[in-house]
Amino acid sequence: MQYPPACPLRLGHVLLFTPDVMASVAFMTEALGMGLADHAQDVIAFCCARKDSDHHVVAFAKSAGVGFHHASFQVSDPDEVGRGGRALADKAARGDWGCGRHTIGSNFFHYIQDPWGSWFEYYADLDFIDDYALWKSTNYDLADSLASWGPKLPDDFVHNYEAEPVAASA
Repeated sequence: MQYPPACPLRLGHVLLFTPDVMASVAFMTEALGMGLADHAQDVIAFCCARKDSDHHVVAFAKSAGVGFHHASFQVSDPDEVGRGGRALADKAARGDWGCGRHTIGSNFFHYIQDPWGSWFEYYADLDFIDDYALWKSTNYDLADSLASWGPKLPDDFVHNYEAEPVAASA
């Protein structure tokens, strides 16, 4: 079946790998004045603006080195997440994860892997934080942090390809 291409409305957030998630959060909150929306132990954390913000605009995941995990693009609705994600996954012919719904942030998602091993995401219906002063940050259990429902997580979804040593040329 031919699906119409997804038409992203905007870049919503990025997720970066870091060896110290909570130090990265401290920089975002103390130096840049952002808020900690939610986290799962010291393994993943989500930062938001303090007024009129998506649940997260920058997130961090634990890794041995720094790197880029994904950029996330908002689309109009869950149907476009599913249709657009499936069509792009078929074209990319790499890994994908979706369609599903995240626990943290509550958004519908579909991730598609790029040629370098990183990901990008189509999403819709992400939680919105009107006023961070009224928000209660939650520390989620790791087992419950990724998805409320969806397909099996790809084995390399949280693999940081940028942190791997580069093989020497022969």
